[in-house]
Amino acid sequence: MAKQIQIKVERIVDYEKIQQYYANCSMVSSNMYDFVLTFGKFHPEGNNKVIEKYEQIVYMSPQQAKALAKILQDHVSGYEKKFGEIKILVK
Repeated sequence: MAKQIQIKVERIVDYEKIQQYYANCSMVSSNMYDFVLTFGKFHPEGNNKVIEKYEQIVYMSPQQAKALAKILQDHVSGYEKKFGEIKILVK
């Protein structure tokens, strides 16, 4: 039987130096090795047109993508319990 190894993780976040980015649109794709998260901003241009400009890409292992999905779901559930259901617009 394999022994379980305990790993101690020290998390360091330097908010003064970390690059911050606001995104209000995103895309996700994947292949056998990676998940690819692409982030951008959209803004209206005229009456019937919206421009989406994608500027940031994050590559993530499948394991980390699954962990992120769980963390996001937990946070969304907590947010909705506190503030009400989040409505989304579907294209």
